[in-house]
Amino acid sequence: MKQRQEGFAHIGLIVVLVGVVAIIGLIGWRVATKSHEPATTTNTAGTSTNTGTTAATAESWNVESAIVHANRTSTDTHKLADGSYRQFYLDQGQVWYADSVDGISWGTAYPTGLTQSAGTVQSNPGALQLKDGSWILLYEQSSAQAPGESPGQPGPSNRRDLYMATSIDGKTFTKAGIAIDSSKGDNYFASVPDLVLLPDGTVRLFYVSRGNAVASATSTDNGKSWKREAGYRLEGGAVDPDVVYQNGTWVMYYSQISLSTNGIYKAVSSDGLTWRPLGTVLSKTGDQYRVVDPDVVMTSAHKYVMYFGETNAPDTGGQVQIDLHRASYNGAL
Repeated sequence: MKQRQEGFAHIGLIVVLVGVVAIIGLIGWRVATKSHEPATTTNTAGTSTNTGTTAATAESWNVESAIVHANRTSTDTHKLADGSYRQFYLDQGQVWYADSVDGISWGTAYPTGLTQSAGTVQSNPGALQLKDGSWILLYEQSSAQAPGESPGQPGPSNRRDLYMATSIDGKTFTKAGIAIDSSKGDNYFASVPDLVLLPDGTVRLFYVSRGNAVASATSTDNGKSWKREAGYRLEGGAVDPDVVYQNGTWVMYYSQISLSTNGIYKAVSSDGLTWRPLGTVLSKTGDQYRVVDPDVVMTSAHKYVMYFGETNAPDTGGQVQIDLHRASYNGAL
């Protein structure tokens, strides 16, 4: 995520290695609940459906052979006003950040102050620098599960909500309460937030809703309140949205939850509401592997880097580690 908006001085726009409990809670969803998807609801206005059957795009990403970081995924990377980069991710139960001069090599990691409370698991941070220079960060919070316990179906006792934190400098954050209550329209499942700043200062949030679709909400008060937008932006098992907004054009990279259609996909939109899927841009290593959590940032004109997670072994229904990888692309999105 992102050079979110060109013309805002390059305003830019996690999760594993959190101990046994968090691995069960987070990667358990990535793996165990793939075969227990919540029931799909009826499409409504503004919804685009993607089943993974669209033709592949001409966009070709070059995947590096080396693993960037073992046991990590769902990063959130931003290009800052000074041309440097900042990446947020989850490690050992808290959100960290690291800076880079090129978006490739990362310096020392520092804690943001966002540590999960006892009995909870926090994951999937998504941050954004606002027009006034301050930051907000949304993250998923769910109940911790015992080792070996299956995540099960979403419900009142097994819910995933989005919480918000604020910061003056994008380094130290303070928790600010719940942002998206998943019991209100998301079937107790709201996850993987991605934030986009619009020219008028409105913030649009994209996130995984009900476990198998992409929903959106907007805020006109810097994240203090959110209004859910009708329908879904993508359905049919689309998850892990990462949106790049440039000069009025919207591009979304996302994953497919089904093992048979899994890959990193691309969709485009003229308004951020109705999306047209274009097809696969990055494939997994083998039939039984999964690629998840695309995180795209522009490093220079028509040059992009994507961080993404991939399982390090065939997914046969058990617990599988997800490692962070990197790919590059030269060209227009």
